[in-house]
Amino acid sequence: MPLTAYLGNNAVAAPFLTDDEWTALRRDKADLRFPCGVRALPWTSKLGLRHFHHERLADCDVDHRPESAEHLRTKAAIMLAARSAGWTARDEVPDGSERNWVADVLVEKGGRRIAFEVQWSRQTPAEYLRRTERYAADGVETIWFAAHAKPAQPTNVPTLTLRFTSDSVAVERSHGETLPIEQAVRSLLAWPATWRGAQTTTARGLVPWGVHVCKACHKPSIGVGHLVDAHGSCPDCATSARVDNHDLLTGVARVAAARQGLDHLPRTITVGENHWHCVSCRAMFRNQDMAYEPVELTDVTIPAHWCMPDYAIDTPAKTADCLGDTTASRPPRRARAPAKWTSPRSTSPWTEPGSS
Repeated sequence: MPLTAYLGNNAVAAPFLTDDEWTALRRDKADLRFPCGVRALPWTSKLGLRHFHHERLADCDVDHRPESAEHLRTKAAIMLAARSAGWTARDEVPDGSERNWVADVLVEKGGRRIAFEVQWSRQTPAEYLRRTERYAADGVETIWFAAHAKPAQPTNVPTLTLRFTSDSVAVERSHGETLPIEQAVRSLLAWPATWRGAQTTTARGLVPWGVHVCKACHKPSIGVGHLVDAHGSCPDCATSARVDNHDLLTGVARVAAARQGLDHLPRTITVGENHWHCVSCRAMFRNQDMAYEPVELTDVTIPAHWCMPDYAIDTPAKTADCLGDTTASRPPRRARAPAKWTSPRSTSPWTEPGSS
């Protein structure tokens, strides 16, 4: 159900017409056409959604996908928002006769082209990336509005999570809040952030470890805590990837213990932050005194994200938070900067019996 038809070389977009213009268009039976050459008839659905349909779909050699009312409403909202921001907007725009891609909504201004894709069905991350790269090969940016994207999880392409109600289309922010899709689109078109794909970097941190003598069985063992202050950070913003590979950390702690002749000791079992089980008798203890071993980890992956100085925008919810905050009275939410290198808080790896 396209929203755009053509009268000669002029695009006629249903969402942009007034009630009188729409009535006149239907009354005058203008010779509207689709790019495929088939005549386009103006139509109003039972839900009041204006669009065009083929006079004879059998005469069209293009395989048109069926579109839900939600899909149609979302496209119309995107087109109206883009137009209000000074961009041209058309829907169902192909790349050419080969139709390698067909944009749900294509907006253009000053030589810049952005495809807004509305994805109501589930799609694999690999398919999102493949379709995005296909647009990129033709110099078109892509932003996805996806109904099934998880707001708090990073995505490999620019994505916002759709939230649809009976009377509105919105994108999901943190804590269950929403942002009208019209505001999200206008903010995106004026946003200074740029999309950056996943990248690798080096992370430096401290591995906490210590030797615990169990006060229940009096047997010593090596305890390994969570990695401290280790982040691989984007050089241009605050987006980072925290490292927490426990097997690697245990190996680092054993190397440190070997230097003191303690590598023969068994390792305690970590059950939570600052909580351990004795490997011999299973007694639980906490507040183990720790030494800190410096470690450098290479090839740490920073997730794909919107890059803007001082911000960490790597999930759909964080994206919507920042888009909403660009016009809010409060300042945008800033991400916590990567933790700075700290010197060890303890020099002794020993915890004496009775101190746990």
